[in-house]
Amino acid sequence: MNFIPSVLNLEIVKDFFKESDWYSTSKRIIEVKPDGRKENGFDYYEYLWENEGSQLRMEFERRGRGLRLIETDEYLISVDLEASELVFGKDYQVSYYIRNKRNQPIEVLLTGSNDKNIEFDFEKTLYVNDEIKVEGTFKVNEIREEQSIWRTHPAVTTTVDINGKRVCLKVGIVPKFPVKISAKVPSYESFLNVPSVFYIDVENNYNEEIELNFQLPNIDFITIDKGSNLIVLGGKEKKSIPISYILSDFGFYSAPIELEVKLKNENSFSFNKEIGIAFKGLGAKFSGECDEYWHIHNGPYQVLLRKLNNSYLPSRTYLKGYPTRILAPKLGKPFSLEFTKKRAESVEMFEDKGTITIKATYHSGDFKGLQLVSFMKLYPEGMLEQYYEITNTTDEETKEAIWLDHPVAQELNDLVIPYDDKILQLNDTTGIEYKDWECRRITENWLFTKGNQMPTGISWSPEIKLRFESWFMVFEFPLGKISPQKTMKTKPVYISLGAYQNWENFRVFALSQRKVKEMPALNPIAFTLKDHNPVVKADQVVTTLKNYKTEYFDGQIEVNLLDEENPQLSKDFSQEDGINEIDLVVKTNHNPINVISLKGNFSAREEALHILCLKEGKKNILQEERIEDGKLIYYVDNDSIQIKASPEFFPTLHSMVYKGQEWLDSSFPTARAKSWWNPWGGGIGYSMKELNNNSLNKTNRKCSFASIKDNYGNEWRGIKLEVMLEDHPKYKGLGWNQYYLLLPGVPMVCSVVEVIQQTGKFLHNSENTWFSDAFLKLSERYEAGWMKTLDKKGKLTKYLTSKGAVEIRSEASMICGSSERNGILQIITDHSSSMMEYYCNKEVILVGNFQSLNMENGKNYFTNPVFYTFSQQPIPEDALVDLKNLRFKRKIEK
Repeated sequence: MNFIPSVLNLEIVKDFFKESDWYSTSKRIIEVKPDGRKENGFDYYEYLWENEGSQLRMEFERRGRGLRLIETDEYLISVDLEASELVFGKDYQVSYYIRNKRNQPIEVLLTGSNDKNIEFDFEKTLYVNDEIKVEGTFKVNEIREEQSIWRTHPAVTTTVDINGKRVCLKVGIVPKFPVKISAKVPSYESFLNVPSVFYIDVENNYNEEIELNFQLPNIDFITIDKGSNLIVLGGKEKKSIPISYILSDFGFYSAPIELEVKLKNENSFSFNKEIGIAFKGLGAKFSGECDEYWHIHNGPYQVLLRKLNNSYLPSRTYLKGYPTRILAPKLGKPFSLEFTKKRAESVEMFEDKGTITIKATYHSGDFKGLQLVSFMKLYPEGMLEQYYEITNTTDEETKEAIWLDHPVAQELNDLVIPYDDKILQLNDTTGIEYKDWECRRITENWLFTKGNQMPTGISWSPEIKLRFESWFMVFEFPLGKISPQKTMKTKPVYISLGAYQNWENFRVFALSQRKVKEMPALNPIAFTLKDHNPVVKADQVVTTLKNYKTEYFDGQIEVNLLDEENPQLSKDFSQEDGINEIDLVVKTNHNPINVISLKGNFSAREEALHILCLKEGKKNILQEERIEDGKLIYYVDNDSIQIKASPEFFPTLHSMVYKGQEWLDSSFPTARAKSWWNPWGGGIGYSMKELNNNSLNKTNRKCSFASIKDNYGNEWRGIKLEVMLEDHPKYKGLGWNQYYLLLPGVPMVCSVVEVIQQTGKFLHNSENTWFSDAFLKLSERYEAGWMKTLDKKGKLTKYLTSKGAVEIRSEASMICGSSERNGILQIITDHSSSMMEYYCNKEVILVGNFQSLNMENGKNYFTNPVFYTFSQQPIPEDALVDLKNLRFKRKIEK
């Protein structure tokens, strides 16, 4: 602590510093250890100066922030108290020690003065020849709340007049209640009409035994079994007392309690203390106040406003800790820390249209005449809305432009961040420090953390400037000069406490757009093809390794193809190189599916990153019409896979052959009943969720060969199966084009549907869910099949088709195979806006993909494509990023 300003303003030492330089005469030893010394519960800080035989020593006490000892060449005066923590309602002793170093007496006048709750009526004149010790008595009067360590403590204050000069001595104390009492509910939520227990914790602040008696009153929604309590507590003893109760409703129990205390051989006395406890439950909305916080509750959500430092602590039932904290605001410039310590002058809590709000009012001392009001609104869904009002209460415009800083401390575990026009997803604790990111590169007005307990989103107006400090973010509000009596209102910051379960939905809220621009999702250390196009023709490709965080590569990398043992290239990096992005040229081989693997150690972290390359073959794709089993079929062969569809059979792709083996289960040439479906055609087909197979079988259909380009410019060729509802009572005018597409030589079928909306009405996503069904044939023997997928934790789980009915949802690709076949089928799609399911029973093996669409009348829309990929080994999920971002928008019909 710095007491230099206090020293320089003391009249009693001005003569010394007329002859002595402050810095050159200082004898204070600077050591790498905590300042000061501790004695009897006090913290003392000593300053010492020597100059040409003269000496000055001063000692300051931390809590009172005042001088408690001064020693010159002529005298020494000090003040001491018996203890630092003193229970109110009693008298205590203060002692003074005075030593005269001169040969003649000195006259000293000691005068006590009151300070806060300390009553000190004391005056004494002393004539000191050599040394003397004298005592006085002061009283600690009642306090209303526990003393905060951040706020000025009451001090025993004495004015000393000596040799015609005056100095003030101050020693701060911590006033204590005779008994500390608090209440705690052990469970995260409460239950109605069920016998339950909460706890009253009591602590004796005396050094001697006491008897404590108190009564807990019943209020309208709680019945307490035993309200009267008589307890014996030893000196400094703590006890926790179980209190049985029954709730008839949820709410905040706040009641003034009279505590009667009796010390041995003394009369009893009483004091009042109020406790506050929240009994939370579903649908309950209420507010209240306890010793440490103001509370608002709305269903399972709550926000606490901490009295100590004006930080907001939002939370949810069963959430451990506070991963989100809204810190005290700062006015500037220069920015002031006053609101980290200043108590709110008034706090109101009110309800409105399902929400509940805390309104806290402050008056600035550093910016005279400015009133700051903080509003924190809590919605029942777990959304927070916070904003400020700043009022110039004077009759003059502020002399300088006013700024407001709105800081939020958010843990960044599993961060999702819009960065450099990409979506960066962190799946672990890397990048959780604010220093890893540059605010200027955040390209949208939101952040999202998936977290371990609760997904949390933060959004702000695009007009608000964001900056990152060491461990928190700050929203900056330049308010300009504020006119007299004018109020400025900041734009709100929103915080979702699980109101949105994924970043995709929260992004829609933050951008206030029904349909948002698609952005590729990447890891913070991204290894990609330079042009992001997964389809390649050349024998070598250019890849890019980029670190989006604010750190340079430091370590070694090796790059090779996944099916090759020896690395094609290796490279060492050092922080001093200043490299965080580099292009690497990699050779591909003759295989149609190449996976490039990069193994690297980046600082203290090892990673394996992958890229998928689909290498087009040289042969043209064969497209021809055939007659099979009396049906017109459309046949396509890319020299790797052969596919077939017939408009005369059923609106599906009924055959997909790889290496001479059929992978689709179909009833071709005639639809029939199977399992839950009647009629059933099998294969790969599309439909709306509300349409049954009977309606599908009655649709008008036609086939053609198609060529269509994706967003990377690649041309895919295959079958277009057109379906139109002409007589359906609800969806007449709705049609869709099913595309089954191939690339030359690549063992992959791309399936996508173009929805044609001509129903004359808007189709909401609640009624417009499109799904693709793929009925699979994994082997000749049904029981030999299996399916693998990754769960949310990245664990690969295998499911056997021989073990009966199974239904699961997948967060990643599905990998299918059998013990009788060489190779696998991997089913890939973008899960960010669609959902994939696997179902099997004794008759069928089905992989379904679902996507809900909002569609205006007269518009066409392509769903996310689904890729059926054949290979010997599974393609790593991180290699699929560019493929999952592949979309179809324009087509070329032939």
